Formats: sequence, C-alpha cells, structure tokens
Amino acid sequence: MTYTVNKSLSEFPFWSGACYRADKLTIEQLERLDDIIPEWMEWGEYSPNGHIPSDDEINNLFWFDENLIARMLGFKNWEALERHNSGEDEDDDEEESNDE
Repeated sequence: MTYTVNKSLSEFPFWSGACYRADKLTIEQLERLDDIIPEWMEWGEYSPNGHIPSDDEINNLFWFDENLIARMLGFKNWEALERHNSGEDEDDDEEESNDE
C-alpha cells in the first residue's frame, strides 16, 4: 500500500541526526524550505517523472545534506546558518546582502 501525506516540514517527524538539524531551524525557515526543496530536488510537481519523496528521503536530506539546506536558505554553509540562528554572527547571513 502506498499513501501520500501533505504536511509542513514543521510537522514532519524527523529522526536521528535530521531531528537535531531541524531543531536548529526556525519555523519560518522550515516554511520557506517547504516551498524551496521540491524545486531544488525536483520532487513533486517539479519532477520530470512525478517523483514524490519518501520519509527516508526527506529525513536523509536534513541528516546528510546540511550544507545544501543552508544554501537553500541563503547561507554559505550549515555553520553560518547555526551561528546566525543563535545570534552569534549576523554577518554570515547572505540573505541580507542579497536584499540590499
């Protein structure tokens, strides 16, 4: 049996290392990723063959491709995103320089 669930990444039940990474993101960032990830990964309506990602694919993206997640959000790497979200280093936010 196959079924599809349509819910936000903020509601996704991440596990293992992906849970740690998702916890480091803001709700706003997760909501932005809801819109960005399908196009970047060519999933869903952006897929040439209509590929719908599995739970494992979504979880593995967050667990193993943290720098890609950071770049999707406009940061140069995961460490820059974490520093920005913790308030340690506002200069690493590439979005500000792109908006000017």
